Amino acid sequence: MWRPENANAPGQGGAAETKGKLTPLSTASDFSLQDVFDWLPRPSGKTLRWLLAQGAPFDSLYMVKGAWVRFDGAGFDFEAGGDPALIFKCEDSGETIDLVAWSARDWRGHAFCLGDMDRCFSPATWFDGGGLRVHRTPLEWLKAGGDGIVVLKLELCWAHLRHVPRVFCADVKHADLVKRWAQRPKLKTEFFIKFDNATGIAA
Repeated sequence: MWRPENANAPGQGGAAETKGKLTPLSTASDFSLQDVFDWLPRPSGKTLRWLLAQGAPFDSLYMVKGAWVRFDGAGFDFEAGGDPALIFKCEDSGETIDLVAWSARDWRGHAFCLGDMDRCFSPATWFDGGGLRVHRTPLEWLKAGGDGIVVLKLELCWAHLRHVPRVFCADVKHADLVKRWAQRPKLKTEFFIKFDNATGIAA
């Protein structure tokens, strides 16, 4: 769990330059997540040039910060000399609810998605033939100007996507994956009827 008083946080402001995974920040402090994000440095010039070369629009780069991190369980700490990572916000109706680090490490998470989770529930998302854009990677999300989401928690897809009338994906393969993730999970709860033996009435 990262705390703002850690001497090693945050690092030099580097960023991973290969396709990677997402991991949310494990946080507990008097600082809000927005405060932490605002405090982080911009990615290095080399990384910004790489993002632009990959097709990320210039006006989307404000949505990403850079730091050195150490991945730990389901979260990460900021640590100088750790893994270079890009840092993104997870939002709900514009409020920052989580941070994620994108590097060449594993994909774990607490928040459902990168992007604004409210897009999964707002009728404005699918108004007039529109739909929810679900991207495969943060880079695709950046190239779309932050429109849509990147799924972090596959097991929460049914809860968040079951009421969305239209989902847009980049290709058939990814659409099939998202459709599979969004299937209703098998009910694991066992139900019992409990009777009072003396009265024969349900207890």
